[in-house]
Amino acid sequence: MKIALLLLPSLFLLSAKGNGQELSSAFTTIPVNKQVKEFPDKYDLSSPLKSCISYCYLLINGKDHLIQETSTLKNKYYLPGPQAPDSKLSEEAKANYLNSVIREVITYKDSVACSILEIRPSYYLIRGYNLENGKWVNAGEDGRKSIEESRQHFIKYASTELQELRRINAISCIPADTLSFISFVKKNGIDPKEFVLKKLENYKLVIFGEIHRRKVSWDLLKNVINDKRFAYSTGVVYLEMASDKQQDIDRFLSNDTINKELLLDIFRDYMVDGWNDKGKFDFITDIWKLNKKLPYDKKIRIVAADTPRPFSTYQTEEDMKADTLDRDVFMAKTILKDIEEKKDKRNVLFIVGAGHVGKTWTPAGSLLAKENPRDSYTIFTHCPRMDNFIDIPERIRHGIFDYAFYKSGDRPVAFELENSPFGKEPFDGLYYDGSGSFQDNYDGYIFLGSLDQEPDGEMLPEMYNDKFILEMDRRYRLIGTTLTVAWGLKDRNKNAVMEKLSEDRHKTRWGYYLKPLQEGKTVQ
Repeated sequence: MKIALLLLPSLFLLSAKGNGQELSSAFTTIPVNKQVKEFPDKYDLSSPLKSCISYCYLLINGKDHLIQETSTLKNKYYLPGPQAPDSKLSEEAKANYLNSVIREVITYKDSVACSILEIRPSYYLIRGYNLENGKWVNAGEDGRKSIEESRQHFIKYASTELQELRRINAISCIPADTLSFISFVKKNGIDPKEFVLKKLENYKLVIFGEIHRRKVSWDLLKNVINDKRFAYSTGVVYLEMASDKQQDIDRFLSNDTINKELLLDIFRDYMVDGWNDKGKFDFITDIWKLNKKLPYDKKIRIVAADTPRPFSTYQTEEDMKADTLDRDVFMAKTILKDIEEKKDKRNVLFIVGAGHVGKTWTPAGSLLAKENPRDSYTIFTHCPRMDNFIDIPERIRHGIFDYAFYKSGDRPVAFELENSPFGKEPFDGLYYDGSGSFQDNYDGYIFLGSLDQEPDGEMLPEMYNDKFILEMDRRYRLIGTTLTVAWGLKDRNKNAVMEKLSEDRHKTRWGYYLKPLQEGKTVQ
């Protein structure tokens, strides 16, 4: 394993006040001024200094199977696990570590710390540590040109790090009172469709936080829009689609017949390799069908709220990198402008990825909710712990939520989060994004059924015609690769594409990485 893989994104990246702070009594500094090789190779995580030495020797000896064990829980799934094979460093790399000088260790409130290593002249490595479960574990790395800059960097972000550590520790705690969760679901859980329809009747803006390409989620939403009450309460559906395709969406909805190819082209241009989601495609088609039954003043509009994505027009690598807009700000402004200008007095529904909704950070849903605190309602849909980059093989709140639903018959239910045992739990639905509790981030919670039995999302094979496969390859070449390399294809044709897509499918949505419950209890 290369050293570069261990230079984790710094955990000291959030804003804090000022530079040049002096050490307060909350900080303790231990001067060291010794080379790593002056210390014995001993595995010991009982202090920041000992952890620093242990981690250096771990890298020197290529013991990759210990990297996860010696790192913060927040980074656990980004790192090699216990089954990782040992790696071999070059003699030069080993010498660099052995000759590095540990200048000092700084501890903040006996909970977070850093070691400052002089790797070479004018380059100092700052390695952070958290005290988690009695062990000082690696919490990320950064670098500066001088020891003073390194000190100030740690001082500046130590308080933020401590807050993050407290959240890690809170999420680590397993809820003990399972009966309160079970009783609440049985007493307060209602049908999800009725729940969503009721919110659309009572709130001007309902924000439905979804997990992408999820069949059960789109099935629920299709049931909602096909209920006769929907069109009387709701006039607009905002979707996470490219706003430059708004005219095409309007044209699709106004056509006398369903123009599937037009809608497929909209899906083909949303991402480099399109948006493969039959559930969303069918949802839009259902709105077309619904509109044909409705009078003119009750028809439903679809508004594409996301940033422009005209991939088919891009001609250079610079074009591919040109989109620098903040998607959340763009979506919020687009929706607020449309709400302000629309003449239809009915309420609106915004369907967007759950990560764009939480209120303890600043995604689109949070920005919208702050503009309309009394007139907006946000919804979270039950899922495994989610992350944008990797699959996290863990259940929300250590499986206690799943256990409560299991003991209630695994029937789909929805409920208010405020003052519920679910709402009071530390929010861990989106891995470590956000802060606070579930009720701090969302207003309502929907359980769509057992995660163990949930069907996989449906593919949209019609999207991959020969023309689009060539277009995908063209786009990949603009960023320095090819479709066959990026996807690992045998050939550049539809058969190869469909074969690859089929390989990635599973009997259940989460079954390829989430262990099934046993008697309703999680087994990690």
